[in-house]
Order: sequence, then structure tokens, then C-alpha cells
Amino acid sequence: MLLGGLLAVTALAVVYGLLPLPGAILRTADPAVSASGARLGGLLQYPNAFGAVMAAFLLERLMRLARMERAAFTRASSWRGQRAGALALLFALGLLLSESRGALAAALAGWAAGLALLRGTRRRRYAWHSAVFAGAAAVLARGLASAQLAPARGPGALALAAGLAAALLASGRVAGALPRLGAAGAPRPHAPRCAPRAAPAPAAQRRWRCCSRRRWPR
Repeated sequence: MLLGGLLAVTALAVVYGLLPLPGAILRTADPAVSASGARLGGLLQYPNAFGAVMAAFLLERLMRLARMERAAFTRASSWRGQRAGALALLFALGLLLSESRGALAAALAGWAAGLALLRGTRRRRYAWHSAVFAGAAAVLARGLASAQLAPARGPGALALAAGLAAALLASGRVAGALPRLGAAGAPRPHAPRCAPRAAPAPAAQRRWRCCSRRRWPR
């Protein structure tokens, strides 16, 4: 996970002009190669490979977020949920900026497989976290693509911080809105409110009790 975070952070640092790295961004005037004129390759300097790596790490983070409850998004848990969510957003943003159609198709297939493997509340968390971070990454990627991966440092950094804060807030709300899970991943069963009623006695047994209570004459 450290490798994935390093690749994502350094790639975005190049985009925002914080790290000079020749070859990290593929610029072209051919619309068949890039729709925006610039594709992000990061340290790998190859957008298709970079997109595939970002897709793999994104799916891992989404599966991990699906297993996190509300307690993971608190200070007592060292903000594990926020750290996982921040990486998920960076990976999703890197995937979209790579403009790799193959990596995007593989990510969608992997996402569908993950949805099929999960059950109950974890599946709903997985879907909601995916929607939150995919939506935030799409908004940020659209702004960066319109600037051909060369945004102004101040407004660009402010937009990234705002998008990250909004996505993490929504992700924490998702974790707190769904019920907690038991050990097996299913909702914990509730205790019955009252004890079940006893089954009625058979008709023959009721007649025997009635006869035994009669007082016979001496």
C-alpha cells in the first residue's frame, strides 16, 4: 500500500507543479491517444501501466472500506477510515487521469466481482463508498483535464482539498448510517421481545385432566 500511495502522491505532485519529473505526463495533440491532450503516467511514465496499478489499489481500498464500521472513522481508531478513503480518492483520480480504457474496463470488472462477493451491509457500504469516491474523482478529473493537467497551484490545490474533505465527510456518513455487522458479515440478530407461547395440549390430555379433577361419590 505504501507503493501505491507513493505512485499516486508523486503523480499528482507533478500535475500540480510541485515535483519536476519529465515524462510523468504524456502530452499529445492526437485525439485518438488522449481526449484532453494529456495523460498521467507518474513514476511509471506509461499511462496504461499507471492506470492498471491505480485500478488494483483502488479496488483493494474499496473492499477494505466496506469492512469498516463507524468506529474506524473516529480518533480512537487513529482515523483509519479517513486514511483509507483519502487513498481511494487519489487512486480513483489517478485512474481517470491516465485515460487508460483497458485499466478502466478492468476496474469495472473487478468492481462487479467485488460486489458479487460481498453480502448484506458490506455490499451496501461497498456500493456507497464507490459512488462517493468515484463521483469526487470525476469532478476533480474534469477540472484537471480541462487544464491539460497543468492547473494553477493555488486554485488547483484548493479544489483538491475541498473535494477530498467532502468525499471523506460523505464516506464517514455512509459508515455511520448503516447497521453494524456481526462476525460473519451479516447483521446481528435481535433478541426476541417476548418468550414464545407454549403449544396447546392435545385433546386427549385435556380430557384426562378434566376427569382427574372430578370428585367421585364415596
